[in-house]
Amino acid sequence: MCIRDRYQRRVRGEHTSLMATDPEAGRFAPDQWGEALSSEVKHSSTAAHMSPDQVREALTRDFEQWQGGLHSSPGVWYACQPADIPSSVSLLSVYDLYFSKDPSKGTADLRSAWCMQEQIDTHFCPNDLTNFPGHEAMKNKNRSTKHFECPVCFSHLSTLTDPAEGESGTYFSCAWCHWNSQSVGLAAADMDSLFRLARNQEKELLGCHSEVALEEEMAHLIGQLNKSWASAADQKQLLQRQARGAAYMSSSLHGEAPGPKSLDEAETDWEMRQRRLLGGLEGEDAQSLLSPSPTKLSAPTRQTSPADAVADTSTLDQRLRQPQRQARQMRRLMPRRMDLMTKRSKRCPVSHSLVVKPELNPSKASFAKKCDALSILPRATVLQPIDKSGSQLFVRFSNPLSSQMTIHIQPWELAPGDPAPPYLFLPEPLTTTIGEGFLEPGVVQPLLPTDDKECIISRTSDSVIVKLTCCTPPQTSFIQARIAVTAEGEFFADEGLEQLNKMEFQFIVNFEI
Repeated sequence: MCIRDRYQRRVRGEHTSLMATDPEAGRFAPDQWGEALSSEVKHSSTAAHMSPDQVREALTRDFEQWQGGLHSSPGVWYACQPADIPSSVSLLSVYDLYFSKDPSKGTADLRSAWCMQEQIDTHFCPNDLTNFPGHEAMKNKNRSTKHFECPVCFSHLSTLTDPAEGESGTYFSCAWCHWNSQSVGLAAADMDSLFRLARNQEKELLGCHSEVALEEEMAHLIGQLNKSWASAADQKQLLQRQARGAAYMSSSLHGEAPGPKSLDEAETDWEMRQRRLLGGLEGEDAQSLLSPSPTKLSAPTRQTSPADAVADTSTLDQRLRQPQRQARQMRRLMPRRMDLMTKRSKRCPVSHSLVVKPELNPSKASFAKKCDALSILPRATVLQPIDKSGSQLFVRFSNPLSSQMTIHIQPWELAPGDPAPPYLFLPEPLTTTIGEGFLEPGVVQPLLPTDDKECIISRTSDSVIVKLTCCTPPQTSFIQARIAVTAEGEFFADEGLEQLNKMEFQFIVNFEI
C-alpha cells in the first residue's frame, strides 16, 4: 500500500462523521494533499531511520515495569500478567511458564517464578545423594558432613593414601586440577583423622570470627579511625601555620616561597587514608598510612615477577567460597565442605495450591506434580527465513493436547488507543483449528475445506503453520510482533473440570531483518 493510500484511509476514518452531513467536508485541495503527503513522508523517513539501539530503548520504556529482561532479546517470549498479582508481570520462555487451577472459581491462571512462593522440601548431598533433615542441615550450616570440595576448581576431593609418607600419608587430592592438601599442611595418618583435622581447622577459623572477635576488631578499627581524625586535625593546623608563615616571608622578602600543601590537598590525603584503612589494611601498614608525616612503605621482601604474582592471586569466586578466610594467595586456600543442594516445591500465593512438587528421593529427577504451561498451551515457533519486508511472519502452532483445539489470533496492544510505533508488528485477526488427528504425528496432511489458503500454509496431525500479515508494515530493521491468542479446548477434561475450556495468553516475537 502506498503512502497516499494509507493517508487517504486514515483521513477517511477521521472525516466519516463530517462526510455523512456534508459530502464536501471530506475533500481536500491539491495544496492540502501536498502538505499531508509531505508530513507522511517525513514521518516515514524518521521511522525508517530508527536504529536497532533506538528501538531497544523504546522497548525498554514500553516494558519498564516488566520482569525478565527479555523485551528486546531475539526470540519468542510469552507474557505472564496475572490480574490477581499485578506487580508480577514478566516475559519469559514457555518452558518457565506454569498454570494454577482454582476449581472453586472455575479459572486457570498463568504463573511464573515471580508469581509463586517457594518452599524447601529436602536437603541432600550432591556427591552421595544423602538426605538431610532440615534441623540437621541447619546444624551443619547447609554443608556435607564427609565430602570436601577443591578450593581451586570447586570439584569433589578424593582421599589418597601414600604409605611412604607415614603419619601424614593420607591427604585430599583433586583429580581435575591436581591440587592436594599437602601443599597447605593438611594430612593425617588415616581418613578419619584427616576429616577430624579439617573440621577442627574449620571450627578454629569460625572461632576467630566469633562475636567477641568481631567486637574487638571493630573496636580496633574505631580506635584507628579516631587516631586518623586527630592526626588529620593536627596536620591541618600545621599546614595553616606554614601557609601563614610562607605568606609573611614572601611578602617581606619579595621572593617566591616553596608551595606548601593546601587545605584541599590535606583533606584529600586524609580521605585517601580512610579509604585505605577501611579497605582492609591493618598493623604497621595502617599505622604508616595514618601518621601525620607521609612515609614510604617498605619494599616487599619476596621478589616475584608480575606473572607469578598474578598466577598466585586467588580469584573473587575462590574468596567468596571462603568468606571467613579471604586468602589472597592460592597457596593459602583451604578445602571446604560441599554445599548441600535442595529440592523445592512451588505454590500459588492466591489459591494456595501446589504448582510444582518434586520427588523427595534425590536419585529421582521426576516430579510428583508439575503444572507446566507447555502441557496445555499451544507452542509458537517462528519459521526461518523471515520475510525481508517485515510485513509477513510464518508461525507454527503445536497442539500438546490429544484433542482438537481452536485458536483465535488477535493483535496484542499494551496501551489500547495509542498510535502504533513504527517498529511494531500487529497481525490481522485469524481463527483456525489445530490437531485433527486423522494422520500419524508429524505427517503433512491436506488443508481443510474451511481453511484460507492465503493464511494457512500447511497442517500436520498436531500442528499448523499460519502466515501472519501485519496491518501496517513496520518501518525499522528491528521489529517486535505482539500477538494475543485465545485457545479453546478440553484442557482438564480428564480431571473433571470441563468448565475450564478457554485460556488466553500473549507472546512477543523479536526479530531483525
